[in-house]
This record gives sequence, C-alpha cells and structure tokens, in this order.
Amino acid sequence: MLVEKTDHLSDTIFKYQKGKHVMATPEVLPLRSDIAFAAGKREMVLDAWGEAVEKMSAQVRFGFDVTEITGQKDDFLVTAANGDTVRCRNIVLALGNQGNPNLIGFPDDGSVIVEYQLDDPLEILDEKVVVLGGGDAAIENAMGLGQDPDQGNEVTIVQRRAVFARAKKANVDGLMAAASNELLSIMTEAAPQEIKGGIVRIEGRDGELNVPADRLIARLGSAPPRKLLESFGIEFTGNEKEALPKISARFESNITGMYVVGAIAGYPLIKNCINQGFDAIEYINGNLDLASVDEPLLAAKFESLPV
Repeated sequence: MLVEKTDHLSDTIFKYQKGKHVMATPEVLPLRSDIAFAAGKREMVLDAWGEAVEKMSAQVRFGFDVTEITGQKDDFLVTAANGDTVRCRNIVLALGNQGNPNLIGFPDDGSVIVEYQLDDPLEILDEKVVVLGGGDAAIENAMGLGQDPDQGNEVTIVQRRAVFARAKKANVDGLMAAASNELLSIMTEAAPQEIKGGIVRIEGRDGELNVPADRLIARLGSAPPRKLLESFGIEFTGNEKEALPKISARFESNITGMYVVGAIAGYPLIKNCINQGFDAIEYINGNLDLASVDEPLLAAKFESLPV
C-alpha cells in the first residue's frame, strides 16, 4: 500500500512550476521499475505515472499524513494526523525534502511577498521579482518569469557564489543567454541583508545595492524532515544539518524492516529514487543477491584500467 500525504501522487513533481522540463539524468542510468520515466514536461510525467498506477490497480490512500510509526518488523503501526492507522510488516520511506525548504535568514518587514516555490510563472505579470539561489530551481524560476517580455516582469537572480556550479549546464547556458538578451539580471557573489519598504538590500562584491521588489522567491534548498524521522527511531550519521540517515547498502535503516530511499537518503535525482524504491521492495521479498543497477556501468568503465 502507498500512503500519500496530499490528495495527489508525486507531490515533488506536482509542485514543480507548470511547464517545467523534467530531466532524466543521469542519462546512462537504466531504470528497473515497471513505471516508465523519460525526460519531458512536468504534466507529461505526472499523467504517465498516474495512468501507470491506475493500470496496475495499486492500493493508494490519499490524505494520509504520517505523524507516528511504532512497533517493529512484521508489526509496524503507522498513524496519520487524522488518527487513521495502517499496520504493515515492512516500511519504505520515500518522503522527499520539498516540504522542508530552507528559509531566509535576514530581517523582513513584510513589504515584499516572500515565497519558497513558484507554481505557475505565467500568473505573475508586471512585477519586480528577486529570485534567490544558485541551483536548477532558482534558474528555472527566474527564466520562467523573465524570458517572455510580454509578461512585463523585471527579474533579478541573486546567488552567493561566483558561478552556478550546482545547476545543470543546460540551465546555466539558458540563463546566461537570457541575461545576454537583457531578459533578466544576474547578481553573483551577492547576498540579501534585509527587506524593508519594498526594497531588498543586497551586499555584493562591488558594494551595497537596493533592489526594488514586489516579490522574492527563495530557492535555497531543503533539508530532510529530521525530527520526524528521529521520532520513528531512525538514527543519523551526525549532528550537522547536512547529516543523512544511517542506512545499509540495501537502504535499510537502523530499524530492521524500515527502509529509507530517495532524497531523504541523499539521492535527489528521480532515477535514483525510482531504482532505490524498486530495489528496497526486492530486498523485502528476499532477493538479497540483487546487484546495484549501476554496478555493470561501473564495471564497464573500469575494466580497461590496469589491475
């Protein structure tokens, strides 16, 4: 049985901005799941997965917001916020990180709309928008808001580092092209200091700048729901913010029968998440000899090296 917090499947992709191109990287990594996945528009991916789940008559309980897990292997009790419960023998946690965005850490007087995701860039017109972040989400938001002059937006993307090292090359190339065509502005080696009176005060390498804004979209990454996972009894590798749950090579946590996959295990790419979920179920079903899906790729890559 799949239990889902929301009223729809695939909430992470559901929350992508409308029309977003979903990448299927790494391209050389094969998929094991019976549910197909290929690069394409957000809507195409959601439709394909929805149809696949319906076709296989999978058991899904929507609106099941897990707040507590007790018990042990072969007798776990999973409790939702509304009091509903499910008993199960094993658990695979694929919670993702999108519900736990990193928040801005500078003073904000409320004069500018501050958001942590962008649902539909086409709904924002004639606004001055500051986008914070140096990853793919920030770049895609900035381009979605600024690449069509008819929308009338003035977009500035701000990031702390000198280059967009965390983003995919295709996105960085598109961003630079948009800036060259004066569709948006880029500020690197810069950091906001405060929001006051409709102004975002930004400290940059060349001094301080005051950027007028109607809206600020902060795409500063996200963190695993650590408190929730620890309440289940899951242990982490350390106390630092970036620490991940302790898991075995088969994705099993310190709690026998409780598996952790995907972004909360440190693997945010969609292909990794799909494969790990498939593998975890195989391990539960007793297929303990299953090799990692990338093992043949690594073997081929290193076969020519001298021993």
